[in-house]
Amino acid sequence: MVDSMKKESLNLPDSITIYTYKSRVVYYVISGCCDQYNPVYDSECNYLGAPDGGIIGRGDGKLADFKDSAIVGDVVWKKE
Repeated sequence: MVDSMKKESLNLPDSITIYTYKSRVVYYVISGCCDQYNPVYDSECNYLGAPDGGIIGRGDGKLADFKDSAIVGDVVWKKE
């Protein structure tokens, strides 16, 4: 995902952290700029939703229980 962003000259995220959410591995991406969603992707890079971020900070509403039920793992990528 990061390699694709680099090739397309998109804003790189600040970090990507692995989580376990509903018994599967997901990746929580902290966006690199203000007022953007912080998306969560599955292991196939499919967008699942954004638990936070955006103009009001509440995400897109698709993963409302993410912060309460996801188990944080390690940061797997961080912007240099």
